[in-house]
Amino acid sequence: MQIQQLNLGTEEFGVFHQVPEVLGLDRNSIPLDLEQAQLSPDNPFFQHAEGCGFVCEKEGKSSGRVFASLDQNLHQHDGQLVGHVGYFAFAEDTASAEALLRAAEEWLKGKGVTHVHGPVNLNIFSGYRVQMSGFDTSPFPGEPRNPEYYGKLLEEAGYEVLATWSSWDLPPDFVKSSAEYFKKSASQSPLPGLAIRKGDVRQLSEELQRLYRPTMEIFSSNYGFSQISQDEFLTAFIHLQPLMEADLFHILADDSGKIGGFVFAYKNAPTDHTRIIFHTAALLEKWRATPVVYELASPLWETAAATGLPVIGALAKEGKTTYDRSGPPSRTYSVVARAL
Repeated sequence: MQIQQLNLGTEEFGVFHQVPEVLGLDRNSIPLDLEQAQLSPDNPFFQHAEGCGFVCEKEGKSSGRVFASLDQNLHQHDGQLVGHVGYFAFAEDTASAEALLRAAEEWLKGKGVTHVHGPVNLNIFSGYRVQMSGFDTSPFPGEPRNPEYYGKLLEEAGYEVLATWSSWDLPPDFVKSSAEYFKKSASQSPLPGLAIRKGDVRQLSEELQRLYRPTMEIFSSNYGFSQISQDEFLTAFIHLQPLMEADLFHILADDSGKIGGFVFAYKNAPTDHTRIIFHTAALLEKWRATPVVYELASPLWETAAATGLPVIGALAKEGKTTYDRSGPPSRTYSVVARAL
């Protein structure tokens, strides 16, 4: 077994991108062209971070890969210095996975890192979490998807679950009843001085520029938050444009034009779509315990209900959610951690 360290920007780094195909793993979570853009020295992320790839070869064949990164902009807590491991691609082989993770950890320890979290692909805007349940469901675009044995490999390598998120498969009748509930709740106590408009999907880049600053404020308390540049923010969301439409993208603003939040969903395919994925609901803290929640959510749920399609309520963090009323989640995902 041999571990090879690969530096960004070198010709040899191309080996890193080839590992999923060699192992016969699906690329649902991150297409090759997007991965290549993210793991490029030209990615603005690397203006405030550094990283290194590791590939394992066992008996002459690739058996896995991992990428280690340290982000200087990551919000740290409790005196810890957290580094990340991500871009997992593992064969079902405990020894290879552990050797890769130990190599990445040693690199991070050399940078002063005290705790490792993963999988995090650079930051939470690029992709994170490992799927832990729901392997009998069909994947959706943007879902963290991986073989079922990943959870066991990470556990055997000494990692423990740090936080968990869930997704639900929501049938059309549940979507319809929820839409009626949100509409009724929103009409009972409308707030003056606020307006909700459709997002301009055709000019998504310009819309994302307007959303950048409020989004950084809204997400600042999220797990793994890192202050990223506007260019990084655009890169994180612009690739969803072919799946988005204005009726599934709504922005809240006050009389002065200041944005207070947004919601968006997208289709599971540009054409012949069969599901709608509810991706993000974001509100400034001052609006989170007010009827604005219903006002912002209502047009999205009504649009989805009118299609008659099932919905995926995606990647909700631990705690009470609207989706709970439909029953247990269909899938769960975790970030795991290990102290060095």
